[in-house]
This record gives sequence, C-alpha cells and structure tokens, in this order.
Amino acid sequence: MEIKGTIGLGSSGMIDATYAMGVGGELPGGEPITYRIQARQLVNGDVDCNGNVDAVDALKVLRNLVALPISQTDPCLEFGDDLATLWEDVLPALWADVDCDGDIDAVDAPKIQRHVVLLPVSQTEPCADIDTAFQPVP
Repeated sequence: MEIKGTIGLGSSGMIDATYAMGVGGELPGGEPITYRIQARQLVNGDVDCNGNVDAVDALKVLRNLVALPISQTDPCLEFGDDLATLWEDVLPALWADVDCDGDIDAVDAPKIQRHVVLLPVSQTEPCADIDTAFQPVP
C-alpha cells in the first residue's frame, strides 16, 4: 500500500490535506480525498484557547498556580509548554507566561487584566504582545 499526498494552506485559513492510497505505486482512478482542518493560532494571553483574552484567562492563571483545575477549549497547550519545542522558528516562550519573564506566576494574571481594561503592560522583550498571535522568528 502506498500513500501519496500534499498538505498546504488553503483559502480562509484552512489547511488542505489531500491524499490517495494505492498498491505498488498505482493509485486508484478515483479522486483523491481532501480533508479541511481549521487552523488555530496561539494567542498570547488566551490561556484557555477559547478565542478571547479576558479576565477569565487571568483567573485561570491564578487557579493553575494553586493547583486548582481549569477548563480549556481543545486543542490547547498545557500551562508551561515551551512553544520553541513545537516550532523551531518561534522565540522561546512558555504557554501562559504572558510577560515572557521565564515563569508563570501571580504577576501574569494582573497583566492580562490590565490589557483587558486597556492599560499598558510591561513585558520582557522579545515577547508577543498580549492578544497577539505568536509569530515565527524572521
């Protein structure tokens, strides 16, 4: 059995994964199967991956610090996951460390709250701004 396929970014932020299976290098005469997967961006401060940076994210940072359970929208990273281990072109950053100072602590929660009410937030640079998607290093 042989599988041939391609993966590429399609329209509207969708990922197109097209493949066809065959035996001995010969693919069947039918059309290949295409799957469309919605790509989700990882946004600094959206620690529960629900698509919004809000006060609930700050609360979840604090709950995590005292080992209380939190809910997240799947798929989502675990608190403390290193983004650089997932993508080689992303600056080292820990998931939920919104100020990029190298740890997840009680300071991260009020920084999310300050962002929500449009107050300035200090971060250790280079760091993705809160409510901004993590981007590959140029």
